[in-house]
Amino acid sequence: MNIIPSLLIAVVYIASIQPAAQDCIYRIAQEDDVPGILAQYEKASEHDDAKKIVILPQAFREPALKTSLISQRMYVAQKDGTIVGFKKLFLLTNPLERHEVLADEIRCFVPSICASIVARANLQEASATECQALDAANKVILYNGGDFTDPLYRQQGINVNLMRAALKHIKPAVLDELAQPHIKGLVMVFGLTQANAGKHILDGRTSGILRAFNTFINELSTDTGLQFADTIALSRHAAFMPTFDPLAMECKPLPDDQAIAGFGSIIECALLRKAAQ
Repeated sequence: MNIIPSLLIAVVYIASIQPAAQDCIYRIAQEDDVPGILAQYEKASEHDDAKKIVILPQAFREPALKTSLISQRMYVAQKDGTIVGFKKLFLLTNPLERHEVLADEIRCFVPSICASIVARANLQEASATECQALDAANKVILYNGGDFTDPLYRQQGINVNLMRAALKHIKPAVLDELAQPHIKGLVMVFGLTQANAGKHILDGRTSGILRAFNTFINELSTDTGLQFADTIALSRHAAFMPTFDPLAMECKPLPDDQAIAGFGSIIECALLRKAAQ
Protein backbone atom coordinates (compact mmCIF):
# COMPACT_ATOMS: atom_id res chain seq x y z
CA MET A 1 0.00 0.00 0.00
CA ASN A 2 1.34 3.43 -0.96
CA ILE A 3 1.25 5.96 1.84
CA ILE A 4 1.74 9.70 1.49
CA PRO A 5 1.75 11.14 5.04
CA SER A 6 -0.32 14.25 5.30
CA LEU A 7 1.76 17.41 5.16
CA LEU A 8 -1.11 19.84 5.06
CA ILE A 9 -1.14 23.60 5.24
CA ALA A 10 -3.58 26.50 4.94
CA VAL A 11 -3.74 30.24 4.65
CA VAL A 12 -5.51 31.13 7.88
CA TYR A 13 -3.37 32.81 10.55
CA ILE A 14 -3.66 32.28 14.28
CA ALA A 15 -2.71 34.63 17.07
CA SER A 16 1.02 35.11 17.47
CA ILE A 17 2.91 33.96 20.52
CA GLN A 18 6.13 35.94 20.86
CA PRO A 19 8.26 34.89 23.82
CA ALA A 20 11.24 37.18 24.22
CA ALA A 21 13.60 34.20 24.13
CA GLN A 22 13.14 33.63 20.41
CA ASP A 23 10.74 36.31 19.16
CA CYS A 24 8.96 33.82 16.91
CA ILE A 25 5.53 34.00 15.35
CA TYR A 26 3.45 30.79 15.45
CA ARG A 27 0.71 30.28 12.88
CA ILE A 28 -0.88 27.96 10.38
CA ALA A 29 1.34 27.50 7.37
CA GLN A 30 0.46 29.07 4.05
CA GLU A 31 1.47 28.48 0.45
CA ASP A 32 4.37 30.91 0.62
CA ASP A 33 5.87 28.77 3.40
CA VAL A 34 6.38 25.72 1.18
CA PRO A 35 10.03 26.56 0.28
CA GLY A 36 10.86 27.24 3.93
CA ILE A 37 9.26 24.02 5.13
CA LEU A 38 11.01 22.04 2.40
CA ALA A 39 14.32 23.60 3.45
CA GLN A 40 13.70 22.39 7.01
CA TYR A 41 12.89 18.89 5.74
CA GLU A 42 16.17 18.96 3.87
CA LYS A 43 17.99 19.92 7.06
CA ALA A 44 16.21 17.12 8.92
CA SER A 45 17.24 14.60 6.26
CA GLU A 46 20.89 15.55 6.84
CA HIS A 47 20.56 15.56 10.63
CA ASP A 48 20.11 12.85 13.27
CA ASP A 49 16.41 13.75 13.15
CA ALA A 50 16.15 11.77 9.91
CA LYS A 51 15.83 8.76 12.21
CA LYS A 52 13.11 10.40 14.31
CA ILE A 53 10.59 11.96 11.90
CA VAL A 54 8.92 10.79 8.71
CA ILE A 55 10.60 12.23 5.62
CA LEU A 56 9.16 11.44 2.22
CA PRO A 57 11.24 10.68 -0.84
CA GLN A 58 12.50 13.91 -2.40
CA ALA A 59 10.19 13.59 -5.40
CA PHE A 60 7.08 13.61 -3.19
CA ARG A 61 7.83 16.29 -0.59
CA GLU A 62 6.77 19.35 -2.53
CA PRO A 63 3.71 17.77 -4.21
CA ALA A 64 2.50 16.51 -0.82
CA LEU A 65 2.77 20.00 0.63
CA LYS A 66 1.21 21.79 -2.32
CA THR A 67 -1.77 19.44 -2.63
CA SER A 68 -2.54 19.68 1.11
CA LEU A 69 -2.95 23.42 1.55
CA ILE A 70 -6.61 23.49 2.53
CA SER A 71 -6.66 20.98 5.38
CA GLN A 72 -5.02 23.13 8.05
CA ARG A 73 -2.74 20.49 9.46
CA MET A 74 0.70 22.13 9.45
CA TYR A 75 1.92 24.89 11.76
CA VAL A 76 5.11 26.89 11.51
CA ALA A 77 7.40 28.96 13.69
CA GLN A 78 8.76 32.02 11.91
CA LYS A 79 11.62 34.22 13.04
CA ASP A 80 12.66 37.32 11.12
CA GLY A 81 10.76 36.06 8.07
CA THR A 82 12.41 32.62 8.10
CA ILE A 83 10.72 29.30 8.92
CA VAL A 84 12.65 27.80 11.82
CA GLY A 85 10.29 25.01 12.81
CA PHE A 86 7.12 23.16 11.89
CA LYS A 87 4.59 20.84 13.43
CA LYS A 88 1.71 18.69 12.18
CA LEU A 89 -1.44 18.14 14.26
CA PHE A 90 -5.00 17.35 13.20
CA LEU A 91 -8.23 15.55 14.05
CA LEU A 92 -8.70 12.06 12.66
CA THR A 93 -12.26 12.32 11.38
CA ASN A 94 -12.14 10.61 7.99
CA PRO A 95 -13.03 6.93 8.70
CA LEU A 96 -10.60 5.47 6.14
CA GLU A 97 -7.70 7.68 7.18
CA ARG A 98 -8.48 7.06 10.83
CA HIS A 99 -8.38 3.30 10.36
CA GLU A 100 -5.18 3.38 8.30
CA VAL A 101 -3.34 5.56 10.81
CA LEU A 102 -4.44 3.52 13.83
CA ALA A 103 -3.90 0.13 12.18
CA ASP A 104 -0.84 0.69 10.00
CA GLU A 105 1.14 3.44 11.74
CA ILE A 106 0.18 3.47 15.43
CA ARG A 107 -0.67 -0.27 15.35
CA CYS A 108 -2.92 0.03 18.36
CA PHE A 109 -5.53 -2.56 17.41
CA VAL A 110 -3.39 -5.21 19.13
CA PRO A 111 -2.54 -5.24 22.85
CA SER A 112 0.04 -2.70 23.97
CA ILE A 113 3.47 -3.69 25.23
CA CYS A 114 3.12 -1.46 28.30
CA ALA A 115 0.43 0.72 29.83
CA SER A 116 0.05 3.09 32.74
CA ILE A 117 -2.42 5.35 34.54
CA VAL A 118 -1.34 8.82 35.67
CA ALA A 119 -3.13 11.26 37.96
CA ARG A 120 -4.03 14.50 36.18
CA ALA A 121 -3.37 16.51 39.34
CA ASN A 122 0.39 15.90 39.26
CA LEU A 123 1.01 13.72 36.15
CA GLN A 124 2.64 11.10 38.35
CA GLU A 125 2.13 7.43 37.66
CA ALA A 126 -0.73 6.12 39.77
CA SER A 127 -0.49 2.50 38.67
CA ALA A 128 0.43 0.15 35.88
CA THR A 129 -2.53 -1.27 34.04
CA GLU A 130 -3.48 -4.13 31.78
CA CYS A 131 -2.08 -4.03 28.26
CA GLN A 132 -4.96 -3.79 25.80
CA ALA A 133 -5.78 -2.75 22.26
CA LEU A 134 -7.25 0.71 21.77
CA ASP A 135 -11.03 0.87 21.73
CA ALA A 136 -11.38 3.74 19.25
CA ALA A 137 -15.17 3.69 19.06
CA ASN A 138 -16.88 6.90 20.16
CA LYS A 139 -13.59 8.70 20.80
CA VAL A 140 -12.31 12.01 19.47
CA ILE A 141 -8.81 11.29 18.19
CA LEU A 142 -6.06 13.83 17.67
CA TYR A 143 -3.07 12.88 15.54
CA ASN A 144 0.07 14.51 16.92
CA GLY A 145 2.39 14.32 13.93
CA GLY A 146 6.00 15.08 13.13
CA ASP A 147 7.74 18.24 14.22
CA PHE A 148 11.16 19.73 13.61
CA THR A 149 13.04 22.75 14.88
CA ASP A 150 16.08 24.10 13.09
CA PRO A 151 19.12 22.96 15.14
CA LEU A 152 20.27 26.60 15.41
CA TYR A 153 17.09 27.52 17.31
CA ARG A 154 16.65 24.66 19.74
CA GLN A 155 16.34 24.88 23.52
CA GLN A 156 14.23 28.03 23.16
CA GLY A 157 10.76 26.55 23.65
CA ILE A 158 9.82 26.71 19.97
CA ASN A 159 8.35 23.21 19.81
CA VAL A 160 6.37 23.76 23.01
CA ASN A 161 4.86 26.94 21.57
CA LEU A 162 4.10 25.22 18.27
CA MET A 163 2.09 22.60 20.17
CA ARG A 164 0.23 25.31 22.09
CA ALA A 165 -0.57 27.20 18.90
CA ALA A 166 -1.77 24.06 17.12
CA LEU A 167 -4.03 23.03 20.00
CA LYS A 168 -5.41 26.57 20.31
CA HIS A 169 -6.32 26.60 16.64
CA ILE A 170 -7.90 23.15 16.63
CA LYS A 171 -9.86 23.67 19.88
CA PRO A 172 -13.17 24.74 18.24
CA ALA A 173 -13.20 21.63 16.04
CA VAL A 174 -12.41 19.42 19.05
CA LEU A 175 -15.25 21.00 21.02
CA ASP A 176 -17.65 20.36 18.14
CA GLU A 177 -16.68 16.69 18.18
CA LEU A 178 -16.90 16.39 21.97
CA ALA A 179 -20.38 17.91 21.92
CA GLN A 180 -21.76 14.83 20.21
CA PRO A 181 -23.67 12.80 22.84
CA HIS A 182 -22.09 9.45 21.97
CA ILE A 183 -18.49 10.63 22.51
CA LYS A 184 -16.76 8.97 25.47
CA GLY A 185 -13.30 10.49 25.52
CA LEU A 186 -10.40 12.39 23.98
CA VAL A 187 -7.39 10.53 22.61
CA MET A 188 -4.05 11.72 21.26
CA VAL A 189 -1.98 9.33 19.15
CA PHE A 190 1.63 9.80 18.09
CA GLY A 191 4.60 7.80 16.94
CA LEU A 192 7.95 7.60 18.69
CA THR A 193 11.18 5.97 17.68
CA GLN A 194 13.24 4.16 20.26
CA ALA A 195 15.70 7.06 20.10
CA ASN A 196 13.21 9.62 21.45
CA ALA A 197 10.92 7.40 23.52
CA GLY A 198 13.02 6.61 26.57
CA LYS A 199 12.85 3.36 28.48
CA HIS A 200 9.79 4.09 30.63
CA ILE A 201 6.38 4.94 29.23
CA LEU A 202 6.59 8.43 30.77
CA ASP A 203 10.12 9.11 29.52
CA GLY A 204 11.39 10.91 26.46
CA ARG A 205 9.05 12.96 24.28
CA THR A 206 6.00 11.50 26.01
CA SER A 207 6.42 13.66 29.11
CA GLY A 208 6.10 16.94 27.20
CA ILE A 209 3.22 15.67 25.08
CA LEU A 210 1.42 14.49 28.21
CA ARG A 211 1.77 17.92 29.83
CA ALA A 212 0.39 19.63 26.72
CA PHE A 213 -2.51 17.18 26.52
CA ASN A 214 -3.40 17.67 30.18
CA THR A 215 -3.24 21.47 29.85
CA PHE A 216 -5.52 21.24 26.81
CA ILE A 217 -8.05 19.18 28.78
CA ASN A 218 -7.99 21.73 31.58
CA GLU A 219 -8.67 24.51 29.07
CA LEU A 220 -11.55 22.58 27.52
CA SER A 221 -13.07 22.11 30.96
CA THR A 222 -12.61 25.76 31.93
CA ASP A 223 -14.02 27.08 28.67
CA THR A 224 -17.07 24.83 28.44
CA GLY A 225 -17.69 23.06 31.74
CA LEU A 226 -16.97 19.65 30.22
CA GLN A 227 -15.91 17.14 32.84
CA PHE A 228 -13.07 14.71 32.27
CA ALA A 229 -11.78 11.86 34.40
CA ASP A 230 -9.10 12.69 36.94
CA THR A 231 -6.71 10.17 35.40
CA ILE A 232 -5.09 9.74 31.98
CA ALA A 233 -4.33 6.37 30.43
CA LEU A 234 -1.14 5.85 28.43
CA SER A 235 -0.05 2.91 26.31
CA ARG A 236 2.71 1.95 23.88
CA HIS A 237 2.32 -0.41 20.96
CA ALA A 238 5.14 -2.02 19.01
CA ALA A 239 5.44 -0.17 15.70
CA PHE A 240 7.86 1.15 13.09
CA MET A 241 8.25 4.68 11.83
CA PRO A 242 7.23 4.92 8.16
CA THR A 243 10.67 4.97 6.57
CA PHE A 244 11.40 5.87 2.96
CA ASP A 245 14.26 5.66 0.51
CA PRO A 246 14.90 9.38 -0.16
CA LEU A 247 15.56 8.71 -3.86
CA ALA A 248 12.59 6.37 -4.41
CA MET A 249 10.21 7.13 -7.26
CA GLU A 250 7.38 5.40 -5.42
CA CYS A 251 6.01 6.75 -2.14
CA LYS A 252 5.93 3.42 -0.37
CA PRO A 253 7.40 2.79 3.10
CA LEU A 254 10.19 0.29 3.44
CA PRO A 255 9.29 -3.08 5.01
CA ASP A 256 9.56 -3.37 8.77
CA ASP A 257 12.92 -5.13 8.65
CA GLN A 258 14.36 -2.03 6.95
CA ALA A 259 12.39 0.55 8.95
CA ILE A 260 13.16 2.36 12.20
CA ALA A 261 11.76 0.58 15.23
CA GLY A 262 9.63 2.48 17.69
CA PHE A 263 6.22 2.73 19.28
CA GLY A 264 2.69 3.80 18.51
CA SER A 265 1.72 5.83 21.56
CA ILE A 266 -1.70 6.55 23.02
CA ILE A 267 -2.79 9.15 25.59
CA GLU A 268 -6.46 8.99 26.55
CA CYS A 269 -8.82 10.72 28.97
CA ALA A 270 -12.44 9.74 29.49
CA LEU A 271 -15.18 12.32 29.13
CA LEU A 272 -17.68 12.13 31.99
CA ARG A 273 -21.32 12.43 30.97
CA LYS A 274 -24.06 13.36 33.39
CA ALA A 275 -26.71 10.71 33.74
CA ALA A 276 -29.98 11.48 31.97
CA GLN A 277 -32.66 12.81 34.34
